[in-house]
Amino acid sequence: MTAIVAQGRFAILPAIMALSLVAFTWGGAWLWLGGFLLLGVNLLADLVGDNYVEGVDHPSRPFLDAMLHSAVPLMVLMTVGLLLYAASPDTIMAQVAAEFSIATAGVTWWIDAAAVVFTTGILAGCAGVSFAHELIHRPARAEWLLGQVLLVLCLHPSVALEHVYGHHRNIGTAADPTTAPRGMGFWRYLPHTVADEIRGAAAIEASRMRRRGQPVVSMNNRFLQGLALLAALLVIVFLVAGLWGLAAFVTSGLIALVIVELGNYVPHYGVVRVPGQPVCPRHSWNGPRFFSTSTMINAPRHSHHHRSAGTPYWDLTIIDGAAITPYGSAIMSAIALVPPLWFRVIGPPLADWDARLASDAERALISEARSAA
Repeated sequence: MTAIVAQGRFAILPAIMALSLVAFTWGGAWLWLGGFLLLGVNLLADLVGDNYVEGVDHPSRPFLDAMLHSAVPLMVLMTVGLLLYAASPDTIMAQVAAEFSIATAGVTWWIDAAAVVFTTGILAGCAGVSFAHELIHRPARAEWLLGQVLLVLCLHPSVALEHVYGHHRNIGTAADPTTAPRGMGFWRYLPHTVADEIRGAAAIEASRMRRRGQPVVSMNNRFLQGLALLAALLVIVFLVAGLWGLAAFVTSGLIALVIVELGNYVPHYGVVRVPGQPVCPRHSWNGPRFFSTSTMINAPRHSHHHRSAGTPYWDLTIIDGAAITPYGSAIMSAIALVPPLWFRVIGPPLADWDARLASDAERALISEARSAA
């Protein structure tokens, strides 16, 4: 039974996606099911549950890879469902929706569209912050592209480059756009990190193209490929679902984008590292509750990931010296949406980090930053 739980828990998010697709066929209040199920159970389980640090002793790689890859077609199908429910009248998707007796106008249409935007955005964000994260670290180009598809649904394909080639090198320093400095609330952090990730991804890929002796503006530029994929998708959505369908897709993507960036903000907030010094377990926050580590395929076991980015998700553990948040990742992400509450909750663990985990050089950097403020 323990072995079944240790591996079967990674099927939770794909199962919720599949259930949401079934609920899309039922319509009505069922359209809210996936979003509220994921949020509600995640928050409640993280609040009352204990830390879960068990590993997978005998992993079944075919099953675990299948769970990882399944998120892509499931999210694509959910996006199609979103467009069916939110399409403008007299569009291709509205005509298809009418064949399935889906409302295309009136109050029912507004309520149904809001429900599918909410559910699709929540699930796309969770897939982007965890499943896409795992895929973009895989060495196979095909898997990297699958991760890129999930991130495009979150309106943020630049993450695929900046995270792998920028963030992992610069974590904990001022050069890392995803390490929020102390005192910066999430809503102030959000536009800065998105803009800096885009700039960072563009610079990373431009440098790679120059090293290869190729023009920066080229079809081989992965940054431009990501932008082209996003632009093409936006055009296709508009053509088949009209302005309202496009608005619904973008709104869903913005919800997902917020979740992706919460996944950057929470595990890196306030940590400090001297540039050029090794990345250590203390340079990431970990939230090892059962449900959130399951739906996020162990992404909250973040210190191990930064020590060995190529380690498959099922082998990640809580390593010695890792910084631990007082609640699981889901609760901490919800708290981060209210900056005054976030500062109150993260304050004591951050003070403990300074006193117990930080090096003398890091304490000096913290002191300098306080003096400058």
